[in-house]
Amino acid sequence: MRIAQEEVFGPVVCVFLFNGAAEAVEIADGTVFGLIPGVHTADGTRTLRARSGSLP
Repeated sequence: MRIAQEEVFGPVVCVFLFNGAAEAVEIADGTVFGLIPGVHTADGTRTLRARSGSLP
């Protein structure tokens, strides 16, 4: 989506559906402009695995 690929000024949140943690990271990193993505989870261990690139 264009809103997730370009820099938008203002309070904007994009919500995407995904199948698995690896896909969530792929979607978050899928921008050509290097915008800062965010993935939120209640599982701290999963967060650390995502940061290190060792997701199942």
